[in-house]
Amino acid sequence: MEEYRVPAELLDEKGKLSRPGWSAQDDFIYNKENAGGGLSEWERYFVAGASFALEISYGHTRSGGIAQVRLTDLETDERYASGGVQAFPGDAFDLDFSCGEEHTVKFENDDLYLLLTHYDGVRRVQFRSERFEGDLSCANDGDGIYTAEALSGKQFYYRGFRCFPGLSGYLRMHNRDLPLDAKTFLFSESVRAMMPRGDAYLRLFGSTCADGHVVSLALSDGAENEAENALFYDGTLCKLGRVYMKRSASDPLRPWYISDSTRRLHLEFEARHEYRVRRRAMLLRSEVRQYFGTLSGTVELPDGEIVPIGNMYIFCEEKLR
Repeated sequence: MEEYRVPAELLDEKGKLSRPGWSAQDDFIYNKENAGGGLSEWERYFVAGASFALEISYGHTRSGGIAQVRLTDLETDERYASGGVQAFPGDAFDLDFSCGEEHTVKFENDDLYLLLTHYDGVRRVQFRSERFEGDLSCANDGDGIYTAEALSGKQFYYRGFRCFPGLSGYLRMHNRDLPLDAKTFLFSESVRAMMPRGDAYLRLFGSTCADGHVVSLALSDGAENEAENALFYDGTLCKLGRVYMKRSASDPLRPWYISDSTRRLHLEFEARHEYRVRRRAMLLRSEVRQYFGTLSGTVELPDGEIVPIGNMYIFCEEKLR
């Protein structure tokens, strides 16, 4: 897959992907007007700490839109979600900017206030509901991994992942502050796509400090998402090969073993919590399993240096359909 080094339009005049490729700084220009409709667009944020997990979703598929914040207390297994799901929302949830472009997204109803901003080198997430509230910000530094892949016909996938360690702000549930420590990370997933229904995946995100350096991982199991696998070392992208996640089919809470085709990953994921999330709104349907735990082992940098990883917080998600 070709690396994009200068900005280029994503779609040609016929609405097809101009050329497959990847970029560390999002050099894709999202000219959605060439697609002619039928798009799926969303922004998602994931935050994981020692005692909680936070998921923020905003966007739409061809048949439904969603704005939702879901907070999980990993000590009590309490889960709360606020927001809304709407079938056939028209352009209410449209995203008219590239995956890495500056933007402001706002949603408000009786259940949730949500404001997502990327401006002047800072990412900020603000939300408020009856049960929880938060205001998180971080610098928009370092690389990401942005990929554009052609599917059948005019179908395409344009997606970006980025890690933001060093969070500041607060997160509160039932008037109780949840701790933000040096290992708490924020991951973003941005998608602009025209894709088939029923796509499935298994991926995880994590970040930690190791000997004064920040190590972050964005990993997807299998061959289909190989181009998205990335190791970030102090914000610099180190691309990986195909990732293999070996786990027990009967007991997913047994240790998982994670490796890759370049033999640079030697990791064990200890999943301590498993949850199932179902979303239903007319034609908008999805079912995912989420796993939270810690990752330990070693990663190898491109120069051959071996970096030990200990108890990296992990947000793992498996989409079943």
